[in-house]
Amino acid sequence: MKKTIRIVTAGLLALALVSGALPAVTGGLLPDSFGAVVSAEGEISYVTADWDGTKVVTDTETVEQGGYTEVTESTRRLLGGAFVVKGNVTLSRTLYVGGYGDVDLILCDGATLTAPKGIVFTRSGDSDATLNIYAQQLGTGKLVTSGDIGCAGIGGSPGSSCGTINIYGGNINATGNLTCAGIGGGCGSGSFSDNGTVRIYGGTVFALGGGGAAGIGAGVYGEGTAAYLGASGIVEIYGGNVTAVGSKYENGSYEFTGAGIGGVSQNSEHSSEGGTFRIFGGEVHAEGGEFADGIGNGPYSDDHGVIELGEGIELETSRDNKNWNKYTGTRERYMRSFPIVVYTHHARVPATYTDEGHIEYWMGSDGHYYSDDHGTPLADQNGDNVVNMNDIILPKLEILMQADPSGSATGNLAMNIYIPIPEDEWAGDYFISLVNGSSSISHYVSDLDETAQGYVLQFETPAKNMRDEYALELQKGSETQATGYVSVYDYADTVTKGDYDDKVKAVCRSMLSYGAAAQVALNYKTGQIEGMTLAGEGADYSNVKFERAAFAKVALNERLEANDAPIRYEGMSLVLKHDPYLSLAFRVVSGTQDGAIAYLQEKFQIDQKEITNVEKNGKKFVVIKTDPVAINKLLFNYKLTYDDTVLDSPYTVDVNAGQYMSWAINNKDEDLAAVKDVCKALYNYYEHVTQN
Repeated sequence: MKKTIRIVTAGLLALALVSGALPAVTGGLLPDSFGAVVSAEGEISYVTADWDGTKVVTDTETVEQGGYTEVTESTRRLLGGAFVVKGNVTLSRTLYVGGYGDVDLILCDGATLTAPKGIVFTRSGDSDATLNIYAQQLGTGKLVTSGDIGCAGIGGSPGSSCGTINIYGGNINATGNLTCAGIGGGCGSGSFSDNGTVRIYGGTVFALGGGGAAGIGAGVYGEGTAAYLGASGIVEIYGGNVTAVGSKYENGSYEFTGAGIGGVSQNSEHSSEGGTFRIFGGEVHAEGGEFADGIGNGPYSDDHGVIELGEGIELETSRDNKNWNKYTGTRERYMRSFPIVVYTHHARVPATYTDEGHIEYWMGSDGHYYSDDHGTPLADQNGDNVVNMNDIILPKLEILMQADPSGSATGNLAMNIYIPIPEDEWAGDYFISLVNGSSSISHYVSDLDETAQGYVLQFETPAKNMRDEYALELQKGSETQATGYVSVYDYADTVTKGDYDDKVKAVCRSMLSYGAAAQVALNYKTGQIEGMTLAGEGADYSNVKFERAAFAKVALNERLEANDAPIRYEGMSLVLKHDPYLSLAFRVVSGTQDGAIAYLQEKFQIDQKEITNVEKNGKKFVVIKTDPVAINKLLFNYKLTYDDTVLDSPYTVDVNAGQYMSWAINNKDEDLAAVKDVCKALYNYYEHVTQN
């Protein structure tokens, strides 16, 4: 028995001329102003950080050429000021820090500084000195240290105290020598074994205490009754990923054991003075030596120091590094902390023809998207793409396929066909096909996405093809289940004649007007609209005005010429396919087209991203294509930035479809009348979508 399958079609509104590009804009100026600022040649930028009471706030600073010293293999002292690691540098001696003011050590992206004999404060005993370790924007710079005899990986030595160490970024790996901390106190008498103050704002930090010392914290001097166990000091962690591992050392009748973060114990006789440990952010994993605290002190101490936790920080403990419990005041060998993620529920919001909708989701306080409040992440974490369902949705008409098709409309010009399959049947038994002339689309229904309305088949429809009918056939095996014809025009016409809000009808009329103008501009089946005024097809756009705007062609070419570039900017085209995009043409004035493409990709960016969509055009041009833009975002600004090395500053201009449309609408050339009309219709369509 033949079954009746109800198919709901949806004409999806939007932007689309499928054939070619409109003429290029070749004139106009913008003010010589630009917003992007990058470091001039020779300057070094780096990332700083501070705690504002609730979170780490980062900023970018620069140090001018001549204001820093480059670290090389022969560098022995960082006495004061800024020092920069630009490549892979390996030192052969201990590196001394301080003595003439604070030291800023900047690890450039991709650079590695290896200090196999440690980085320690000067022998002056200046515990007030400060070492700041910075990274650049990507945070890929590395610092690898291993302390020499008596030296911490970073910190104290036999003759120097550990001063203040601030780590703002980078990948830091620090290992102390025997009885010396990875970061903190060395092996020295008196206060020389003390940890100073260590603050970590970002980056990845691994600190391993040498035999008997803390990962981050105190070192050891002497043994027996003459032993001096350094003070735990102050450790503050605001961000980053921190791992600190203490160790145990046995020497005859004496044994020393260090905490992951904190102090040291000798047998049951001596222990470090307890420290202060503040954790306000980041992720911390601390492992003490045998029986020592993860965060606190050695195994025989009664003074475990003070732990202060910031709001929203969870601290857990474990005896075996497997089974974890919430911290209740008892220290264990393994301790870890991490921010508590708070999940905020966002209910599903259906999209309308004026407002975007979104799926149901939970937003975590960590900035990630989740599908529940138990920490199950959504597969797509790319911002708006996670939650936006559609740009614009029109009301859906559910009617038999044999009647006038209609459905929902979004920001892309396409057709949706919904195919509800009975629950007791397998969708793989059904086969759907769409045919328009030589163009055809066919799928097994089981290969399509399933929605609440049924399986959905979507295919793009150019604006000039709004009136084209597509023959549809649904088969089950060899038996035809349903046939009919669908078109965007029939959908929109059904809405305009139906019982819908006047604003919805206005959107559909402006869409049809745009489609008719596209047919005229591209000379496509104009007989379909013969004897009909375009204004009668939809809203009247004959008096559409557009404020003049233009691209800074002359100013950009002056920059290109000053840099002896192999290209000059020629003009802009607005390419109206299924979604419009801008085509920016550059004339090749020297070299090859391949060389011009390489130059564009090296020197230009769009929205701070590398240019990838660039191709040859003819024999003397290369063309950058922007990303497509949906109708409700037609005037989206692209930031085109040129790296001007001659004037030591970037040149940035806004590029948008409105610049082309203003040129066309205000152009008095009668030969461009059809182009002018299609731009007016497109802008009129945009206004109805965004204002209604």
